[in-house]
Amino acid sequence: MPVPSPRPSAVSQPHEVRRLRDLLRAAIAGGRFPDGRLPGEGELMVGFGASRSAVRGALSLLHDEGLVSPLTAPGTFRAVRQPRTLPAVVPTAASVHTRLLDRTGIAAPAPLAAWLGVPAGAPCLRIEFVTEVDGEPTAVETHYVLQPEAAELLGIPMRDGWRTLLDDAGLATARTEAEVDHLPADPSVAELLGVRPGSTVLAVEQTASDPDGRVFEAAVLRMRPGDAAPGDPHPPGPCSGAAPGDCRAAG
Repeated sequence: MPVPSPRPSAVSQPHEVRRLRDLLRAAIAGGRFPDGRLPGEGELMVGFGASRSAVRGALSLLHDEGLVSPLTAPGTFRAVRQPRTLPAVVPTAASVHTRLLDRTGIAAPAPLAAWLGVPAGAPCLRIEFVTEVDGEPTAVETHYVLQPEAAELLGIPMRDGWRTLLDDAGLATARTEAEVDHLPADPSVAELLGVRPGSTVLAVEQTASDPDGRVFEAAVLRMRPGDAAPGDPHPPGPCSGAAPGDCRAAG
């Protein structure tokens, strides 16, 4: 499903490093490396179609966060802890605008495929944008959508948020499961959110299911904590019933 990005210049090395780090981070959080050992550099390069420098950059960010430590063999790492989960995530009705960064068809690399419950290489659509409220950037959102929902989203213009995009495409979301944590902003996220590198941002990893319970979308959000709305936990799924991209976490 080759769909060129509307802004090729935005798909740069820092963004690829960030996306790879985010997918590996979600895989660690989901326990998808049973023995804790991450794939080696070469396997990650092949699986993600990434350069060695991008893989090393992503692993460096995970190491800086304290999630992985190097093993004896060069280019190998083991997860040493899982990201901390914060329970309070609630829907918000804030009016938002979006700045599209990328809308590209990709083959799901292994960590993303495991997250979505599909075979590695399954076609999906990556949609990435900056969410703005009152002209201020509040979140960087990267959504990965499987077929057939991905086909419904092709050509639908971004207007005022993810929920609107799903509504415009006629897609129903029955349930959203989310995990939330704090982490330091890497340079790519910091630039997009207008914050200093290293400052604290909220990290949200979530999946969305259709009315039949099938997971069709996974998303990674990075948000400025000051833009989060307070709320109470909603077990068992912290963001049950809310469309992805329409959640805020308690600071």
